[in-house]
Amino acid sequence: MPVPPLLADLLRKLCADERASADDLGALAEVVGDPVLRDALERHRQTSVEQAERVESRLAALGLEPSRAKGLGASIGAAVTGMIELAHGEDPARAARDAYARAQRELATYRVLEEVAAATGDHETASLARRGAQEERELADAIDESWARVARLTLAARDEG
Repeated sequence: MPVPPLLADLLRKLCADERASADDLGALAEVVGDPVLRDALERHRQTSVEQAERVESRLAALGLEPSRAKGLGASIGAAVTGMIELAHGEDPARAARDAYARAQRELATYRVLEEVAAATGDHETASLARRGAQEERELADAIDESWARVARLTLAARDEG
């Protein structure tokens, strides 16, 4: 049975996004300043590597390959984001915001993937998507719990500067 194009596109996008996340989260972890959040970002960095591997394995099982163009685009986007952050200086709130936005975007993509997979009868992909969505939700929750600490760190950093 052929793989629906939307399912293939979502899997390829997630593969590229998770690889970019693995690259970005280490840099964001260094900037957030809050040790609890730093640990959560570092743990999720490894989770992103594992997610990318799971998605890539699912693509292979479906007879598909990851998109080189999407991977390159995600890498370029991550590099540009890093350069912009460097230009603005280190800011814990901005780093936490960026990590939160990334987690929410990936969570949404996993949820759409889950629904598309379920609608097309691809239960293995739906299961993979549920797991990925839960992992992204856990990171978003950890960031949600850190806003007050991150805000205080950001204010202190600006008062010093």
